[in-house]
Amino acid sequence: MPNRLADEASLYLRQHADNPIDWQPWDDKALAEARNRNVPIFLSVGYSSCHWCHVMAHESFEDEEVAAALNRSFVSIKLDREERPDLDEVYMTAVQVANGHGGWPMTLFLTPDLKPFFAGTYFPRVGRGGRPGFLQLVQSLATAWREEREKVVEAAEEFGRHLTRMLGRQLAPAERLPELDEVDNVVESLQEGFDYQNGGFGEAPNFPPHPALRFLLEYASRRPGSAEDETGAALAEAAGAMALRTLEMMALGGIHDVVGGGFHRYSTDAVWRLPHFEKMLSDNGQLLWCYAAAAEGCEDPELAGLFRETADGIARWVEREMTGPDGLFFSALDADAEGEEGVFSTWTLEEIESALGDRAVKFIQAHQMVDGGNFQDEASRLFTGRNVLHRLEPGDWSADYSRLLEVRLQRPAPARDEKCLASWNGLMISGLIRAGRTDLAVRAIDAWIHHMVNDLPPHQVVEGRAMGSPFLDDAVYLTQAILDAAAATGRADLQEQADRSLDALLAEFGDHVLGGLHFVGKSQPSLFARTKPFFDTAVPSPIGGVLRMLLRRGDLERSLIHVAAALPWLNRLPQSMETTAEALLSWPFHQKVEARGRPEQPEVKVTLFPPQAKPDDKGLAHVAVLINIPEGLHIQTHEPPAAWLHPTTVRVEGLLGEAGFPESTEDRYAGQVQIPLRLKAPSVTQSFEVVVSFQPCTEEMCFAPQEVRLTGRVVVPE
Repeated sequence: MPNRLADEASLYLRQHADNPIDWQPWDDKALAEARNRNVPIFLSVGYSSCHWCHVMAHESFEDEEVAAALNRSFVSIKLDREERPDLDEVYMTAVQVANGHGGWPMTLFLTPDLKPFFAGTYFPRVGRGGRPGFLQLVQSLATAWREEREKVVEAAEEFGRHLTRMLGRQLAPAERLPELDEVDNVVESLQEGFDYQNGGFGEAPNFPPHPALRFLLEYASRRPGSAEDETGAALAEAAGAMALRTLEMMALGGIHDVVGGGFHRYSTDAVWRLPHFEKMLSDNGQLLWCYAAAAEGCEDPELAGLFRETADGIARWVEREMTGPDGLFFSALDADAEGEEGVFSTWTLEEIESALGDRAVKFIQAHQMVDGGNFQDEASRLFTGRNVLHRLEPGDWSADYSRLLEVRLQRPAPARDEKCLASWNGLMISGLIRAGRTDLAVRAIDAWIHHMVNDLPPHQVVEGRAMGSPFLDDAVYLTQAILDAAAATGRADLQEQADRSLDALLAEFGDHVLGGLHFVGKSQPSLFARTKPFFDTAVPSPIGGVLRMLLRRGDLERSLIHVAAALPWLNRLPQSMETTAEALLSWPFHQKVEARGRPEQPEVKVTLFPPQAKPDDKGLAHVAVLINIPEGLHIQTHEPPAAWLHPTTVRVEGLLGEAGFPESTEDRYAGQVQIPLRLKAPSVTQSFEVVVSFQPCTEEMCFAPQEVRLTGRVVVPE
């Protein structure tokens, strides 16, 4: 009998509906069951096209013995990382802290209040290679919860505190304006890790460096003052060379699906030849933009032709296989078909000979095919007898690719995840516009605008139904796409919509005190902390995307506070800030710009009454902290309703003492608040200090936390 996942919109969740595990989605019912039963949560996070997610499902989640152990001792929750990127970010951070690396599937065990006490990735059904078996892990953790619960809870509490600190970490905003050297430094840092032979910036596994490629292309063509600055000119030339070399090697490599168009997720080797075969809309939207830009700016005709062919292939693939009836774009294609990874996209020599006839010999040689196959199974490292097509140099094989596509479309196709994510659609729309396919792009934009509420898109559309509140990347990438479409078409209505959407996302996600923008909007709850996505990952930093929109429009007034928040991170981790660096290419470095100060902190008056106290007959002295909060403001209680809010704290230094916080039905204090203090009287008259920390907030925003020190005395009669 299907479990609760059968009725979910997510393809990934529905793939597990017939497991013997009593899976539940992440919702109030599942979380309440864990609290009511007082049992831990087993949280499994993945996505529909994830190969190793399928492996773990077949090995463990379809196993009756594993299911019985989980059903007996845990509440099991399945989470689609693409539906809930906010939760995915939180628990991926936990996995990375625990293991030094992350990946999917994620395997976590949580206390009923959602704090992790174990975090990992893939586990085999039976232990091997030093990795424990999943059934053994489940049984061990169930025993630990029954017999050593206090230790487990204590460890989870500490882990939760650490996550809150990490996720909510901020650097003090810069008190100055950006300098061109800081943008140059990003290019120089990328040079240090660049692979001049194969392109890219890392070893196996090799992921396409989308934000870096876009930044390098833009820097090469737009670096301010390059004509008059020899150093800048040299860096611009180096930036262009790095981008073009990487794009060339990826286009020739097996990560590029030359038959069907588009790119697979990543390469398991360092030279782009042996991919994992899932295809993601997010990757291909960004690469479409890069290849279209490179084709336009490349002076080498052969390379420009390769880049144009690659961009056209991505666009054709999206139009043929990834576009819904409403014009929106689907999310992903699975790595597996017929239960085997790569079988849809790889070839035997016999298949090529049958399809191409006399042309087969040259095709086989040019595409590095061998009799025993060049594709290895990642787990066993055994050759499968099938070949991944890759080339050593460009060439016109378009007629052969068309014939092979006809053959391949007769095969059983990999599963397609048909949820339409606003963020990934935005990336693809911008790529299509850059490649000249405004027909596909504008149709999708008009469909998204139809689903908007208060000028912001839903997180996703599934089978025509808008679902979920937007996250920052949804709002930013789609607003950027609308701006791109307005520029390409000249449509005034699109420009007006982009202006309204930009205003709406700044209001919903912006931190108007410290700068930057939160990934989760102020109208949505958050877990542990509200993060600010300054860093580029597999997708560009949405904060960098906001800066790009503001600075390209010359809107320095609204950009200043966010630039100030980003600059400390740009200088600390330049290799992760390419989108922000790209945005700063539009900064007026050679003009005088007045730095705008941050908003003034509101005055909240804090006093100690009485400033002097005498001990009572029990040896205790009683005083109170009085906090007068101006109208329109409030502060949090000592236990705020959300982890990212700063609690009101009172600490006594110099004497032993404790505070008695008044109750509040709204989890906040307003007007005048009296916090009584009970102090243990000293043997002689003695001074003490009270340290009061609080955070003033309005209904729309919170200011920076404040700390006030008050001095008092306990007077002991002689």
